[in-house]
Amino acid sequence: MKRTHHPSAFTLIELMVSAALMALIMSILYASYVGVSHVTERRLDSISHRIQTELALDQLAQQLRCCFPMTRESSHHQPDPNRPRRSPYLSGQPVSTPATHEASFSANANHPSGEILRFVTTRPLSPGAFYFPALYRTTLRWDRSRRSLSIRQQSLGQPVSEWQRLLTEVESLTLRFLDQGQWQAGWRERPSVPLPQAIEIVLETKDGHQKRTRYRRIVHPTCAVNQNLKMKNQSRS
Repeated sequence: MKRTHHPSAFTLIELMVSAALMALIMSILYASYVGVSHVTERRLDSISHRIQTELALDQLAQQLRCCFPMTRESSHHQPDPNRPRRSPYLSGQPVSTPATHEASFSANANHPSGEILRFVTTRPLSPGAFYFPALYRTTLRWDRSRRSLSIRQQSLGQPVSEWQRLLTEVESLTLRFLDQGQWQAGWRERPSVPLPQAIEIVLETKDGHQKRTRYRRIVHPTCAVNQNLKMKNQSRS
């Protein structure tokens, strides 16, 4: 007896099972892709926020590293108009200012306007390839309500510049100052010790994904130390 061969084909049930399996596999792959993309996005945002914070701390550290001590003269002192004026940075001598001039370095964590730190530095905020050495009065402001850290700089004798945003999403900020081997929460300038030996900056930030990161930086005003050493060497010679 001769057998008849019929061409093989998928049944409707087999096609439905295959489609269901394909849909299940695609849903698993899509969920994995979304998860990996979300983790990658969070990681990139965290890295970008960390880089911005490190750059802001580096900029602030450069300003503090070049703090310059200002000395006060008596109120009856009158400057000699015939005496040539030289940049104190170039001459290596401290600057003499009127008695009413504010301190060269002051800190107040409870300042009503948020201006927690004021100091004089020889480092401009945006130094070009060539810049003339001068003195700049710098103010650091922390807006607690907006969680932002801003800075502005004024060349002595020039108008005050606009505030420059330094960092955002600052949850907490603590400054401490080393005075004769002891860390102090604030700083009170004295004629014998116009600048702290070191400044500690501790801040905590929060990125767009609510991740908190703590940073700590200790800055030594080495520019002022070099100036003092230069002045001592000049006096000995």
